[in-house]
Amino acid sequence: MLCLGVTISLFPPFDSRLHYVATATGYHIWGSFSFLTSGALSIAAGRKVTRCLIQCSLGWNTVSAIVAVLGTIMTILKEILIYRDVIWGFSYGSLFIGMLTGMVFLSLAEGCIALSLSIYACKVACSVNKVVVFLPNNDNNPSVVSPEHVYDEVTF
Repeated sequence: MLCLGVTISLFPPFDSRLHYVATATGYHIWGSFSFLTSGALSIAAGRKVTRCLIQCSLGWNTVSAIVAVLGTIMTILKEILIYRDVIWGFSYGSLFIGMLTGMVFLSLAEGCIALSLSIYACKVACSVNKVVVFLPNNDNNPSVVSPEHVYDEVTF
């Protein structure tokens, strides 16, 4: 998303008004920042499960899902505004529209991922209310497994 946005902003301004609409929102920068932050928090919450990390991941994934919806709408509106003026007049207009379409697909994918992670984190955050106490075995005696245990035979 960031690379496509930077590439689009490097195009020479064929129409300053339309070029401004395509790059002035800065969605490729703040959207990418939002997705990177929510992904990093999700990874951290998966590696070290604490209530704070789960709640932070939930919050950022919710923000990222909202950002993805807003960015998708803005990018589609950019395409609609630019398509009618650019596609027939400029040689690289179709490339410009193609890059914006790529940004729409990436936005939709990132939004779906952020929304699903947000739903999962909400389920985890709402169900984690118990304290688990782990008491290691401090005696130096080895563990003994009961030899009387009988296993059932399973046939396939």
